[in-house]
Amino acid sequence: METGQPTLKTQVTKFKIDTTRASEIEAIAKDIKTMFRDWHDFVSESIAFTITWWTDPNSALDNSYEWFPHYTDEMKAEMQKQMKKNDYKNFQEAVKKHNDEYGISMTPREVGFEDREYSHYRIDSLRLGMINDIVDEIDLYPSTESFFDEALDLMITWWKRPTEAMPKFLEMFPHLTEKQKELFKEKHPDTYYSIEARAQAYHEQKRKQEEKSKETIKQESITNKITKELERVVINDRKTVVEEIIQQPPSLSESYSESEVIARDAEDAVRTLCAQLNDTSSTISELSLEKKITELSDAKMDQDSNIHGKLPYDEYPTIWAFYSRFFPVKVVVSVLADMIADNNGEMVEYDQLREKAYNVALGLSEEIKDYEEKWRRKRNVKISAGLPQRPIDERYLSPRKRLEKMNKFNSSKDRFQNHFVGMSEETWNKKQNSKPDQKSIENKKPTKNENGIAYFDGALNAMGLANFVVEKVDEKNDSSPYKIMVGLTPKGAEFYRKRNPVLVNYMDRRGHVDVALFPSESTFIKNDIIPKFSLEEMFVSKIEKELKEKTLGAKEIDSAFVTVVIDWLQKEEKKDVKSSWYSTINGIRSDESLITPWRVATMGRLSEMGIVNWEIERKTGSSQFSLHIPTEEPPKIIKH
Repeated sequence: METGQPTLKTQVTKFKIDTTRASEIEAIAKDIKTMFRDWHDFVSESIAFTITWWTDPNSALDNSYEWFPHYTDEMKAEMQKQMKKNDYKNFQEAVKKHNDEYGISMTPREVGFEDREYSHYRIDSLRLGMINDIVDEIDLYPSTESFFDEALDLMITWWKRPTEAMPKFLEMFPHLTEKQKELFKEKHPDTYYSIEARAQAYHEQKRKQEEKSKETIKQESITNKITKELERVVINDRKTVVEEIIQQPPSLSESYSESEVIARDAEDAVRTLCAQLNDTSSTISELSLEKKITELSDAKMDQDSNIHGKLPYDEYPTIWAFYSRFFPVKVVVSVLADMIADNNGEMVEYDQLREKAYNVALGLSEEIKDYEEKWRRKRNVKISAGLPQRPIDERYLSPRKRLEKMNKFNSSKDRFQNHFVGMSEETWNKKQNSKPDQKSIENKKPTKNENGIAYFDGALNAMGLANFVVEKVDEKNDSSPYKIMVGLTPKGAEFYRKRNPVLVNYMDRRGHVDVALFPSESTFIKNDIIPKFSLEEMFVSKIEKELKEKTLGAKEIDSAFVTVVIDWLQKEEKKDVKSSWYSTINGIRSDESLITPWRVATMGRLSEMGIVNWEIERKTGSSQFSLHIPTEEPPKIIKH
């Protein structure tokens, strides 16, 4: 798998399909003459269906109805074999009813195969965001790349070797969401309970095999250790040596896995940060009074290629969907404030901030997610959203499984740093050195401001909470001549000084709280951050107005958001100079599904802020939102 370097906002990730998969995909496209025009059609349908299956299973079921007329006889025979008799009959009836209603022929015509030249498959940033959300929620996928590969593998197997598809589904079954399971039970109850039992048996057998492997590894380790020690002693002393080896405690390096060491360091980082909160807050207040924390003007470049001022943001009109919550932002701002306080008010090295912020976030993630799992928190009340994945104990994993788990762990680190801290120093240097390609020009997606300075992506810069400046450090290094430094803005300092329930209670409660933000933080966000994003501000205003009248579901909110986007576009059309993002946002007119990531992110943030109440219906798994009526009392921190 080869992944191209993503850039925020205009992110398009390129996936390379290996020759084996490519050959099988091409063969399927040629054989299924009514469905796929070329390899690209197959890949697009496979990725789209898999995303829909995890995000909207009802729509995925509709898709399966529409696909059924294209199935081969072998695929239909396999379905009949795996499904109970009445369930298969009901499925056939549902297919006919749905397809008749939507004018879909049960005997589709051939579409004609085109021998399209192979290239990397590109996934746009919005769908990539949806995939990343799935990866974060579903343990089945260690990474974005894994999602892509697994989606293709399952579809290739189903279309080419349908009799081999069931083991893949059994592997997937424990990871299904409650919404998926409820839909399965509703539509095909007999088949569901049959497959549920098969999945339990499958995974129990798998567990026993893994336990056997672990025991084998453990015994081999002890045997090898004994053998090595025995080599150093005479024969008649062997019994004593063996007894000593078995009884002696393991060394520190043997006691802790690599991930456990990482977790211990992360915990120490959180403790240090939270223990210094009062001192840091006092220092930041003094620095603010002394005007040592200031807002800088946008950067300009002189004739010697030195850049003066802060790196600009691209003025995207919404809070990007990947900045999914404000609590991770608060964590990063707190780390930055702590570093600046320790550095006598001076800016700090950006690379150091990225590492320290991640370490603190990792420590918080460990504690908060343990707490949420213990008390079975549903996603609507979790405060861990946006935090990186916890470390895993990789000692007894197979090499393949260990690689998968560590890839997911490392991808989680990259996402947290790129989104909530900012793009890497290397990536910004590449962006600064690059020239806009023709596609970027045509789509009017800006990469640099009018001064020729590359935009710097990330939540801190987008929200105006930090100043990022660059220093020219190596004129001979054409690829990375600039080093990035970072400091708080006055708004960033003000946001930091607002107390946070997780951080102020950490020393006593280790992150075991049920709210991510205090009302003062939410008020600051609403008054000082959200207005920086014209379209986001309109979203929030519209939702507050609509929720005063009634409770809304996801589809109703999607409709309200589309109305807001159209209003925003119309206002832009009246301006002499439209927003550079007009063309991108205008895509919503032809594809309203693009609104979904915005709705998911915005409503998640409003719930976190305590502006809306987010409930999930038990039977359907669908989300319902109502307006929260605040009280004067601070949120309670519930003790268990």
